[in-house]
Amino acid sequence: MKRMKISRLVITLAFIICLIPAGSGCGTQMKWAPVETRVYREAKGYGIEVGEIKAGSFETPAYIPEKIRFELLNRLRQRGLVPSQLESERLLIVTIETEAVYSGFAKDERYSELASHVRLVDIKNKETIAKAEVSTLNAFGPWTSDFTESTHAGEIAVFLESVVR
Repeated sequence: MKRMKISRLVITLAFIICLIPAGSGCGTQMKWAPVETRVYREAKGYGIEVGEIKAGSFETPAYIPEKIRFELLNRLRQRGLVPSQLESERLLIVTIETEAVYSGFAKDERYSELASHVRLVDIKNKETIAKAEVSTLNAFGPWTSDFTESTHAGEIAVFLESVVR
């Protein structure tokens, strides 16, 4: 009986310890700063067009770039950063290469992090305006992946807005 109580205690403590560091990336909105950011020149007042968003590795499921595209377009529209046809004079295009990072033993559908290389280019002269590496943790695998992908797109939108506003 005593051995059973100790086993339950050990399992409960192990579970709690595993959740504590993982809790920060479960899709909550946080104050965000990209891991690495470079802004080469000012682009205030420009509009942003979403270009190619692709998987950065063969391990990254195809739905992730599509989900990020959908969420990013919504966020940019909400912020008024997607220009109309008439406003194409000052236009930047964003390209993103995203990768699902797997860690530990459960590599089935439980990516632990999304990492993206974001590049913003002036359409007129093909000059790179800014680039960043954005990373978002996925605390609970497939149960919160939708929140992680949405949060990741939101973090990318924050970076893009900081360049053009």
